[in-house]
Formats: sequence, structure tokens, C-alpha cells
Amino acid sequence: MIFGYARSSTGSQQITMEAQEAKLKAYCAYKDLKLDGIFKDAAQTSKRPFGNRPEGSKLEAYIKSGDCEAVVIAKLDRAFRNTKECLISIDNWRKKGVQVHILDINVDTTTVYGRVFLIMVAAFAEMERGLISERTSAALKHKAAAGGLVNHPNSVKYGKVAVNVKWDEDGSVLYCDIEDNPTEQAVIKKVLELRGKGLGYGTIAKHVTEAGFTNRLGNDFGRSTIKSIILRNS
Repeated sequence: MIFGYARSSTGSQQITMEAQEAKLKAYCAYKDLKLDGIFKDAAQTSKRPFGNRPEGSKLEAYIKSGDCEAVVIAKLDRAFRNTKECLISIDNWRKKGVQVHILDINVDTTTVYGRVFLIMVAAFAEMERGLISERTSAALKHKAAAGGLVNHPNSVKYGKVAVNVKWDEDGSVLYCDIEDNPTEQAVIKKVLELRGKGLGYGTIAKHVTEAGFTNRLGNDFGRSTIKSIILRNS
């Protein structure tokens, strides 16, 4: 059986996934290879080993069982996280009689020259990822030193919103800027105004809810949430 493999770094990279699928199907049609299926790992970071990904592990099972004769991969960095994993995996697959077609580097792992070429390409790919990581790290340090905000969206407090979110290629958040959330700022203003009139947490929660406001989960405000807002903004 012949299988394709595709991976996207984040759930929003649907176009990337579709592009990989199109390339896999076109290549197999051109080479007159019967593609029995495509294993698609959506929103999977490249930092996770191939065999530890949901679909990657299923493909590994086919390879180990001897039911797979070839694997077609659109891009080298979509499958393996580093040179070592790439070479070990492909060598293990080759011992099972599995041919590997990697489209972006046009490599044929059935020949000695092909395997040597793969070693070189994999090493340069890993070096490129390392250089990108170093440049990104340097840029973030410069941004922080210049007074720019370096944050993660999950750390945004009530009343604020994450904008200009920067993602790296494996789906991790590099940084984001933080701005005021107009709706939540209106809630904070209302809460502090009512607190200034001497109202208790529970009463304030009732007033805010009756005014049509909800928390981030879309639920009514509770006493503890109101207390938290007051303590953070007093």
C-alpha cells in the first residue's frame, strides 16, 4: 500500500494542508502510483516526533506491520523535526522495504546517492530552522528593550485583548501586543462606578448582568469575578 503524509502547524493552516494534499495526489498520478490514503496531522507542532503525532503513529503502525510499500511526503520539514529523526526514521522504513518519496527535494531513498543527498538536505534544513529561531529570539529581545510588549494571548487579563499575534512555523506563539478591549473596559468602568456607590460584589454582579454584559465565556458575572475585577483595577 502507498500512503501520503501531510502536516499543518496550526488549525488555521487549512490552505497549507490542502496544498500538500494536492501535491501528493498530483505526484502519485504522474508517477502512476496508487495512493491508498493520506494521513493528515492537523495543528501538530514539528517539535513532536513523527511517531507521537496522531496520524503519524497510525502510519508508523502500517510500516511496522509490513503493509506499506511507499510513503510520499510533500515537504521534508512537515514530517521530521530534525536531521537525526529524519535519517533514523527513513533508515528504519527502508529496512521494512518502504520507499520514501520527498517531493520538495526530489529525493529517491532507494539509491546510495539519494540517501547521501538526503543527509545533506536534512542537515541544511535543520540549520535553517536554527538560524530562524536565533533571528526571532534576537528580534524579540530588541522589541522588549525598545519598550514593546512581549506576551502570550493566554496571559491577557480582563479588559485587554491580544493583537498582532506572531506565530512561528510550528504553531507556537512568539509574541503579541496587548490593547484595551472596549467592551470589557466598559464593564470595568461600570463595576468601579457601582463599587464607588458602596454596592457589594453580588449586587454589582446582578446590575452588570441586567445591563446585558456577560463574561468571556458568555455567562452571567459572578461575585468572585466582580471581586477580581475590582482588586485588579483599584
